[in-house]
Amino acid sequence: MTREEDREREIQQLKDIALRAREKLSEAEEFIVHVTRPPFIYGTVISVNEDSVDVDVNGRVMEVGYNPEILDELIPGAGARLNPETYAVIETRERKGGNILTSIEEILEDGSVVVNVGGRRQVLKTEEEVREGDRITVDPNFRIILQNFGKKSNQHHVAEIPIVPWSKIGGLESAIQSLRDAIEEPFIYKDIYARYGKRAPKGVLLHGPSGCGKTLLGKAVAYNLSERLKKQGGQSNGNGYFLSVKGPDLKTMWYGESERGIRELFSTGRENSRQTGDVTVMFLDEAESLFGRRGSKMGGGHIDDSLVNQFLAEMDGMEANHNIVLILATNRADMIDSAVLRPGRIDKRIRVGRPNNQDSVRDIFGIHLGGMPVYGNGATRDDHNTLALAKYASEHLFGSEYPIFDVRFREGDFAYVGMEHLTSGAMIESISQRAAGKAIKREIGGKKEGLTKDDLTDSIRDEYSEFKDLAVCDADDLREIFPKRYDSIAELNRSYNRGKHGH
Repeated sequence: MTREEDREREIQQLKDIALRAREKLSEAEEFIVHVTRPPFIYGTVISVNEDSVDVDVNGRVMEVGYNPEILDELIPGAGARLNPETYAVIETRERKGGNILTSIEEILEDGSVVVNVGGRRQVLKTEEEVREGDRITVDPNFRIILQNFGKKSNQHHVAEIPIVPWSKIGGLESAIQSLRDAIEEPFIYKDIYARYGKRAPKGVLLHGPSGCGKTLLGKAVAYNLSERLKKQGGQSNGNGYFLSVKGPDLKTMWYGESERGIRELFSTGRENSRQTGDVTVMFLDEAESLFGRRGSKMGGGHIDDSLVNQFLAEMDGMEANHNIVLILATNRADMIDSAVLRPGRIDKRIRVGRPNNQDSVRDIFGIHLGGMPVYGNGATRDDHNTLALAKYASEHLFGSEYPIFDVRFREGDFAYVGMEHLTSGAMIESISQRAAGKAIKREIGGKKEGLTKDDLTDSIRDEYSEFKDLAVCDADDLREIFPKRYDSIAELNRSYNRGKHGH
């Protein structure tokens, strides 16, 4: 290697060393810039003025300048990056976390909204169009609504009232009359009621065994009241609405959510009636699951206590005769807190009992069998034959022994509780559907068309075989079955291998 080549090699080595040194220096300078740079400040745009913006920074509101190039991006709720020295807004950025999800509990007269987070009520100003119950996100300092998601879909089932005239309900004449007296008349004859100073009940409790028509009665109240008001000209749109909720659907383990659900239930009812001017029937089924006795060790403990308190607050703020009807339904009225059921809240309590007499059972069979083809008249409707089948079914049910429980009295004699004593509208519908299924299967097989007595007999027996081991007979049932000897009942046991159909 020549001397010239050695020199070039040394020069290249020096260049490489210098290049690496410059790279190290650049990295050091970049590091120094990063570690010595003053912190940028982030906030939330509250409002935009003519030549400035109001920004919330950690709960402190400041009026600052802004970069003119981002004027179109400066909208209330936008995240803002501020110059650490001048606090001017340099750019807008999407907010990263920290937002709070809540819902609008109340809208005040000035347009402000009330939200509730963890039991703390906050008032927010907003220019957006919002509704009670809307789910929103707000900034951590509760200055502004960042996003409105609207109401949670299907939280409360508001639907136009189903067509259920009173004539389509059988065996519940006493309950129907009580409902008409308690709900229909105060709406129809408001002036007369006002002259006597009598107000309509805020709420009605329907209680009784499962499957006996409490929900059907609620729908019928909504429909028939709506129809009467329509004829009277007392409704703006001539419609009505049925808001149906099951108690367990409102109950949740998350703190404050169940209470919010109750607030939204009443809010939905109020808003619907206010917007339409029509009657809204709020039907709350399985009420005992929400409003258990406070202080009881049974159920949800302090959760139930809080739900009862929230419900009482809503009831106390509810006005009678304002196109809202509240109906609670339960098969365990004894479990509901007494404050819920006191006069001034739930003013009327109506028992919806079993159709445990032959005429009532016949009427219900007639409703469910009506319109079905009957053997002997082809596939056309024949009311006479349909009614004859309904009469036969009720006579068979009451004329044959379908024992379920044995009752021993203190005097030493015995009686039995049979299927006919524990029947319900739901059971009669099930028997009717079983009979229809047998007729359909037979017709598909090319045999005779239409329902027969045998279809009903076999369906009653099938229903009995499934029902007898699951049936429940409570104190109210026993009082109705043995009204004069209830206090003499000593023992109640399930029947086995007794009676013609007890095998």
